[in-house]
Amino acid sequence: MNLREQDDVLKGKRILITGGSGFIGSHLVEELITKNISQFPLKIIGRKDHRNLTKRFGSKIDFVTGDLLDASFCQKSFNEVDIVIHLANFKKNYGYHNQFPATMMDLNSKIDSNIIKACQENKIEKLIYGSSVALYDFKEDLINESDNFCIKDGSDVNTTPNYGYVIAKRFGENLCSAYNKESGLNVIIIRIDNTFGEGDDFDNYPQIIPRFIKDAMTKQKITVFGDGSNKRTFIYVKDLVRDIIDLASSNFLELKHRVYNLSSSEVLSLSNIAELIKEILGDEMISIEYTDENNLKKEYRTISNNLITIALGERKYHSMKEALQNTISSIKIVQ
Repeated sequence: MNLREQDDVLKGKRILITGGSGFIGSHLVEELITKNISQFPLKIIGRKDHRNLTKRFGSKIDFVTGDLLDASFCQKSFNEVDIVIHLANFKKNYGYHNQFPATMMDLNSKIDSNIIKACQENKIEKLIYGSSVALYDFKEDLINESDNFCIKDGSDVNTTPNYGYVIAKRFGENLCSAYNKESGLNVIIIRIDNTFGEGDDFDNYPQIIPRFIKDAMTKQKITVFGDGSNKRTFIYVKDLVRDIIDLASSNFLELKHRVYNLSSSEVLSLSNIAELIKEILGDEMISIEYTDENNLKKEYRTISNNLITIALGERKYHSMKEALQNTISSIKIVQ
């Protein structure tokens, strides 16, 4: 969809973004404002303006401070809104998720319940619900939207990775579907692949790519768990927000599906990624070390973007190398 068509659809719409001050959300806010897609200020909901959006964009945004765990706050904040893009969640990484499954399940399910109900009660025109490819089971081939989930009846919380977060996201998706059936809530579910790019989070619980980059730049060492052969797909954050905007601009009623994977579908092993980062940094002193190399369990989670391409037309994605170059050139880590 071109910019003129997006203008026609979204220009007169009031857009609310949860998680707008987060990594993905802040890129979405910047893209919407840069393209001047809506004539109204973007409404951003969050506890804190972590990325100084108010200072950067001034009157072009309306930052509302509050707690999404408060149902009454959500109900009031979603008044006079046409489109909601729900990206807020409580998320760290696998290590944290596995240590605190109850916390992950409790907080995320409450946030989703409050937001989805507020959308229904305020008669929102469109809801885009941000889910995750973490729901899928491992598979050697590219994973489609109809493939199996990783948690099934009887799954053990002690042996199932990411248990609490995945259960919460399944609940959120199911609640969206239930409200769609019961009251006609107009909702599209997006299962977002591993996302990276400029402004990524390098906190105590970084994801794979920011962890690799941080370790390479600060320790001259990249540690890869396993033998490096496990494969993943990713999506560059700028490609992701383009896909989200294109979906928001579409006529939900004309779309044949309600769930879409958002991924570049470029398949890479963890070794491939580590080698690319080393190449881009141009430091031969960076070592790549493998832990638990005898663990031969293969975990492939590679995501197909075929459905979104059919729905919205051919997609052009940055290559992993180009996206990593952009990411690395933009970051400054205190060593």
